[in-house]
Amino acid sequence: MASKNRTLTRPRVPRVLATLFTIASAAWTLYSVWDLLGIGPVAITAGAGAEGLWVGGMLAYRAKRTWLTRTVMLAGLAGTLAILAVHGGGAYGWGGIVAVVPPLAAELFWHVDAQLSADPTELTTQQQAEVDDVIRQARHITARAAADQMREDAEHAARLARIRRDGELRQAEDYADFEVALSRIDMQRQIERRTPLMLTAPAAEPPAEQVMRDDAPQVSGMSAAAAIRSVAEWCGSDAPADQIVQLLARQGFEVTDAHVRSELSRARRKAGTKPGFGFGAP
Repeated sequence: MASKNRTLTRPRVPRVLATLFTIASAAWTLYSVWDLLGIGPVAITAGAGAEGLWVGGMLAYRAKRTWLTRTVMLAGLAGTLAILAVHGGGAYGWGGIVAVVPPLAAELFWHVDAQLSADPTELTTQQQAEVDDVIRQARHITARAAADQMREDAEHAARLARIRRDGELRQAEDYADFEVALSRIDMQRQIERRTPLMLTAPAAEPPAEQVMRDDAPQVSGMSAAAAIRSVAEWCGSDAPADQIVQLLARQGFEVTDAHVRSELSRARRKAGTKPGFGFGAP
């Protein structure tokens, strides 16, 4: 276990070699540009740009392997190789083309180091794409659920607002009806308070010609009950009780309205509502 830990902590040979070849490639690239263009900001910018594009693209590709980082790395490597090949071939002939060895060796050893330091449990590009697709779908589902919840909340709020408006309208209508009813009651009370008391008018006396008619039945010598029935039959069914009392008083009978009504009621019960038989209304 201790030997394994020492192996893991000890610097790997491919990484050391890749670093050395990268430094050599950078120095040789700057020298080639300087030899081609001369000393100046243009030469330094061109050499540093080509080398930086390659090294930066390579580091970005090691961090995240995408087509963009791979394209940047290869473009920077191609630029560095072109500078070294042009300078070496022009300055030293075909033998000078070996100047492209440092960047190629550095690229090779960086690739080997990446393979050795790679996590065996790391997902492949296809697996990572599948995971990204699942994550994308999960985010879509989550966003869709949140949007649906917002829509439901808005619809619920709209329904509550509509119910509240309807309730307020009905309450206003009920309050208006209540005010109208109170106004009517108040007006009725004012009418009753301002209207003078009405005295009950005395019952109209029967016409004198009807009371003093000569064809009125003569009930002298009859009992009070017989006299009441006789006069009631002569006056008719719609004759009031006070008229019967006055006719009887002309012939010496002292009876009251209640006595007349009682006797007529007793006579009706005894008669049993025979057709054509009746007395004056009380």
